Amino acid sequence: MVTRQKDALRLLLEARLKTERFVDDVKIYIQEDPELVGVVKKFQRGIQVDSPHPESLTSSDGKASFLGYTGEAIDDIAVMDDPSISDQRKSYRQGLVQRLRDAHIFLHKIYFSLGDIYHVMGRGAEEAESYGTAELIRQSILER
Repeated sequence: MVTRQKDALRLLLEARLKTERFVDDVKIYIQEDPELVGVVKKFQRGIQVDSPHPESLTSSDGKASFLGYTGEAIDDIAVMDDPSISDQRKSYRQGLVQRLRDAHIFLHKIYFSLGDIYHVMGRGAEEAESYGTAELIRQSILER
């Protein structure tokens, strides 16, 4: 049983790392879009992906945020209705936003599962941190 727990923990930690890298990649694509750079600057918070601690996952106004994106700014990108932008460009932007949302949902599942594994392994501090992070991600998703 212990081997299965360790294997599950290893797989979840690897999935978390890869998903966080994916989020970074999507952010790069958003930042490379000259029409989105101003919007991106509005909601970047400088959260460190490699050390997401629950206490660092709130923005200055107290709202939950994760990996530098808050719900308000994501909506700004999604609903930009500039008539000079082609439908293809709007679709591209909406696709980027949807990929970010999907990654956040997946990260929520990963952190929640990590909390479960840590609970079974009797590692209370890591359990509480994982559940706390999962809750902040969930709040961030629901704000959108």
